[in-house]
Amino acid sequence: MQEPADLLGFNIPALKVKIDETKTQNGKNVNNKENLENYITEKLEPLWTTEAGKEAIQLLRDFMENDYQPYVDFINLAVDKLEIVVDLLNNIDYA
Repeated sequence: MQEPADLLGFNIPALKVKIDETKTQNGKNVNNKENLENYITEKLEPLWTTEAGKEAIQLLRDFMENDYQPYVDFINLAVDKLEIVVDLLNNIDYA
């Protein structure tokens, strides 16, 4: 690969590594959410049958949908934008 001639360079390989690491971590976030959903359905719902238990289950589900899922979606969007940045940096480095 050719070095930039303008003395303005970016560590694109390191950025790509961070992007890949973030994708991997967010994949784990998705798996954790699925595992929690399964745990709620299979373990908690059969045991937490009181009104307070049902309310706690609903609060957990609300958290997953209203807080945790938007977090996962935000990370995915950030990764998508960073991948665009890699292309832009390549254009700057080798213009």
